[in-house]
Parts: sequence; structure tokens; C-alpha cells
Amino acid sequence: MRLDSLLRLICLLFVSQAFMALPELSNAEDLYKRASELARAGDFDQALQELHKAAEQTPNNSRVHNLLGIVLTQLGRLKEANEAYSRALSLAPDFLPARKNRAVNAFTKRDFQFAAGEFEALVRLYPRDFVPHLFLGLLAMEGSDLPMARKHLLEAHQLAPDSGQVLLALTRVHFTLGERQLALETARKMQTKSRSTDAERFELGVLLAQFEAHAEATEIFQELWRKKPGSYDVGFNLALVQYRAGQLQPALDTLEQVGARVRQRGELLNLRGWIYNKMRRLDRARESLEGAIVAEPDNPDHYLDLSTVLSSQGYTQAAIQLLAQVSSISNGARLQVQMGLVYQKDGNYQEAEKWYRKTLQADALNRNAYLALANLLWATNRQKEALELLAKAIDLLPTDALLHYLYGGQLLESEPEARPEHLEKAAAILHKSLQLNPFYANTHYILGKLYLKKGDYASAKASLEKACAFNPRHTSAYYHLSRLALQMGEKDRAQEIARIFQELEKRERWQRDEGTLADAVQDSLQKPEGGVLLTKSTE
Repeated sequence: MRLDSLLRLICLLFVSQAFMALPELSNAEDLYKRASELARAGDFDQALQELHKAAEQTPNNSRVHNLLGIVLTQLGRLKEANEAYSRALSLAPDFLPARKNRAVNAFTKRDFQFAAGEFEALVRLYPRDFVPHLFLGLLAMEGSDLPMARKHLLEAHQLAPDSGQVLLALTRVHFTLGERQLALETARKMQTKSRSTDAERFELGVLLAQFEAHAEATEIFQELWRKKPGSYDVGFNLALVQYRAGQLQPALDTLEQVGARVRQRGELLNLRGWIYNKMRRLDRARESLEGAIVAEPDNPDHYLDLSTVLSSQGYTQAAIQLLAQVSSISNGARLQVQMGLVYQKDGNYQEAEKWYRKTLQADALNRNAYLALANLLWATNRQKEALELLAKAIDLLPTDALLHYLYGGQLLESEPEARPEHLEKAAAILHKSLQLNPFYANTHYILGKLYLKKGDYASAKASLEKACAFNPRHTSAYYHLSRLALQMGEKDRAQEIARIFQELEKRERWQRDEGTLADAVQDSLQKPEGGVLLTKSTE
């Protein structure tokens, strides 16, 4: 999660705490008071000048050194800030604010071992303070110990129930654990009952969209857009999540409002092109994507997207000509793989294979080409070659989750008899894929299918539920989950899941089908269709 707003809250909290205990004012105290006011107002450069003067007059004042550390932290001068905090602690070893601030700095500098030791000590010394629990939760997240992260964040939430920082981190942990309903409930609590800032709500909207909660993200960005109608980041993200939620005309209307305030950027034109494409206004879609290329001629995403739209509309030669024109620009390998995909979609498998192999000859570590070529070999009944290629690929790229996913999935499909040793090999590879990327819904889905073959219904249910948690539009996962519930005698649950499946089939027809091994190719090659979220703070 972003730390700048979190650090600002905590540091300024300590400014307020220190200022509350001021004794009778002297000249140095006047300087300290003035620096505190400047820091709270965000004028850190001027505050620094006042604090240097105060430190000269009262070099043994721990509060002055602590506030000096806070201001230096806000200015990004962490080494000097730590020296100020350490000076404050040498003068007053039990001075809590300085110790907490120094531990926060250690976390920011990724000195996790020191930070963990400090926050564990602070939890024992001050058990009613939410900050140590918050950072112990964040440290556990960094270490991928999600149950421990949840434990600390729940304790922090009990101590500070209206803290936006705590609720934001807790929402992320619930999503990451696949606890989708708890995540949505926590997000709602943050939106309605917390003292969260606009920057924190913006970050919440980004988080919700990243975990496919587009309706909830739309609500947050709409609220921010009403408050800040001139914010480009808010407006663009609102249009994007509206598009992903299927609200095509509102998304287009939002883009028009954003575009009226700024010059036409490539990402705006690109997103507008995808919206028009979904609306089947094909000429306008092509026009917008061509405009994106004119606005940003060095951005390969726009060429990829336009070629995808052209190919999907049946203009194969136009897509090929477009890609041929730009195959030498930055990231040309991606365009070469896209060239192969266009030929493959047109049924010219020989030419597609040539482009994939040409890419691998130039770059033996190009995961996109491995994925595309393996998919082509599989689709043309050359299963043995596909598996051999993927085995080679994961040897060369042992940390690539998608390659492991495709290899495990193709292994599972290669033998309908499902021999135990064969299933175990596929399961091991899929579990490795999840270690590398635990959030990819299709890996959970394929693993669920594997457990169904093994007759392990409990594990199959857990995997399919994870697939639905990470992609709530995963129609294939809901279908298998409903059938599994029926097999397990859970008739009411089976009917409930079947209803979700039927609603998804009806409502999400414009989305491409999920759950196929071929998805890995596009997932590796392209950004999420229609743009990426802007994650800058609004403050």
C-alpha cells in the first residue's frame, strides 16, 4: 500500500501530541510552536528553518529533535531524520513519539528486521496504541504471512475503529486471503464510518478495482469526482471502472468531461476506443485508437490495442500492416508476438508459428512468445511439443507464474485418464504457480478442476471459491462450483450459485470468456483491456 499518506497522518499526530504539552513559552518555545503550525500546514521547508533555530537555542530538547525528524521525514531526508530521532531518544529514552517515528522510517527504508523489533517492543510497552499493530500487520504482509497480518490489523482496528489507514490495509488483507465478502464489508465501513481522507478513499477505489469490485470502485470515484470535478486522475479512473462494470454510456460521458478539461492524451483516446468497440461503434473505435497512436507514437500499447480491434473486426490485413510498420519500435518483441496472434486468429498457423519462433530466436527469455507458441502447438494437436516447450520455458524462467499455470493446465488436459502420478505432477506445478502469483483466478480454477478429477471435493470447493473471490465474473468457476454443491448434497447452495452463474452469463456477455488456457497469452501480452488504473494520490 502507499505509505506517504500513512506517514503524514502518524507524523502529524505526533506533532499534535508534542504541541499539547507545551510549558510556558520562551523564545525557543515560540520557534517550536511556529514550526509545529508550519508542519501541520504542510510548509516543511519553513518549519525546518524554525526548528534549526530552536535546536541551536535548546540543544537538549527532545521534542525539538523529534519534530525536526518529522519534518525531515516529510522532506524525504530519512537519514537525517533518523539522526534527529536518535538524538531525541538519547536525551529521553522513554520518549514514545521519537521511537515510533524512527521505527516508521525503518519500515519505509525496508529495514524490516529493525522495524519489527521496534514495533514488537512498542506493542508490549504501549498495548493500547494502534500504530505498532498497524505496522506489524504491514510487516506481516511484506513477509506474506497474511493470517498474522490480519490478526494485527484486526487488533489495530479495535484500538482505532475509524482509522482509514487500518481499514485500507485490512481490506487489502481480506482480498488477498480470498475473503471477498469481508473485504467488501471493510471497504464499506471505511467509506461510511471512518475519518479517511480523499487520498485514502482514492487508494481504496484503486484497490477495489484491482480486485474486480468495479461497482464499489465506481461509487467511490463518483463521490470523489463530485468533490473534485477537475481531477484528471479521479475522472480517468471513474471512466475506466464504469467501462469495466459495463456502464458504457456513463463511461463515455465521464471521458467527455475529462477531455474537456485537458488536451487529448493517448490513454484517454485509447480508453474511448475500447468503449466504442464494446458499443459496436466500430468506426469511432478505430478513429479513437488511431488518435491515441498520433498522440503517443512511441507507446506500443496503442498499436497492440488497435491491431486487436482490427483483427476482431475481421480486418486481418490492416492489423498486419499496422504491426509491420512499427515492429522496430521500443518493445518490438511484443508486437511480433501480436503479429503471430493476428495470423493465428486468421487461421494461418504456419505464419503465426514463424513469428513466435522468430521472437524466441532473438530473445530466448521471452515469456510471451513461449506462451503463445505453446498455445498454438496445443491448438494444432501437437501436445507433446507444447509440453516440451513449456518444460524448457520454466527451466529458463523459473519465477514466471503464467508459464507454470499453462504448463500445469496443459498437463492436466493431456491425459483424460488422470493417472495419480500425472495429477500429482500437474498439481505441483500449479501450486508453484500460486506461490508465484496467488491472485490469478484461473490457476485456482484449473486446480479446482484437478481436485474434481481426484475426487477431493473439499479441496476442489476451496479452489473454485478462491477463483470466484479473485474474479467474481468467472462464469466457469461458478458453473463447476454449482455442480459440486449439488454433488455434495447442498441443494440450496447449488441453486444460489447457479443463479449467480445464470446472471453472469446474461449480464457479462460482452466480457471475453474466462477460464481457458489460451487466456494466459493475452494476460501476458497486454495490459488489462481498456487501460490501467492511475494510482496517484489526489492530495
